Amino acid sequence: MQPRTDPERGADRARAERLEVEFRVADAEALPFEDSSFDAVLSTFGLMFSPDQAKAASEMARVCRPGGRIGLANWTPQSLVGQMFKTMGRQLPPPAGVQPPSLWGVETHLHSLFGE
Repeated sequence: MQPRTDPERGADRARAERLEVEFRVADAEALPFEDSSFDAVLSTFGLMFSPDQAKAASEMARVCRPGGRIGLANWTPQSLVGQMFKTMGRQLPPPAGVQPPSLWGVETHLHSLFGE
């Protein structure tokens, strides 16, 4: 038996909740949507792993309509997972030029990516 993919699990959950949802797998740094396509754009522990954080943030902002909302769930550097990333990074550093995913959990970093 093949394991179910995340989009399939999400679709199962949406049907159970009687929600109309379309799931698409896409590159966070090159979203396949037109400008200002959505009232809300969100990521739950996914976008933070994008290699080019500025490009990923720019894409989220691009597809969100003016006055829309961007929602993110990210680990902070102080969280247990953030500390685990730090420990792992000492043993297996990230590729050159790639920022730590836990920076998405720092408010000043978010302001540098999205502005006010």
